[in-house]
Amino acid sequence: MNSYKPRKIELHHLETVNNWHIKVYSITFKNKFGADKVLANAIKNLPKWLEKTNLLGLETYKIAFLIVHEGRDGVWTLFNWWIGENMLQSVTFYTSFDDANEFEETPQKGGMACVWELEIIDFERNMWIKYILKKAENPDFAGYLNQQLNGEF
Repeated sequence: MNSYKPRKIELHHLETVNNWHIKVYSITFKNKFGADKVLANAIKNLPKWLEKTNLLGLETYKIAFLIVHEGRDGVWTLFNWWIGENMLQSVTFYTSFDDANEFEETPQKGGMACVWELEIIDFERNMWIKYILKKAENPDFAGYLNQQLNGEF
């Protein structure tokens, strides 16, 4: 087992796809994120992945966040979207360093996240509570979308 070391987390930009607003994050164990091709391919896959957002039949807000995590064993991509007021739905993909075009959904029976990805999920959770749930009468979706996590965690 390796000792915990902070990793660089960066919000790259806000992507708009099919009227959805998606925060695009990266994580890397390196000094600089180097999986740019996987990130670009993940963004290209967003229209297809957005088809999964209606599977439960719950209300969506057309707001999501994408995490592309350059790990030691490959690149992990998590696509997360808010549904039913206070729930986060997620799908996880694995991409090997050898094929930046291939996104294998994993695991097949449920989502997963590591401690660095959970840092972003926790941040997004707190911002959802602050800007949406605590302002239920008049949710501040723009305020939520303007919040971002950057740094080493």
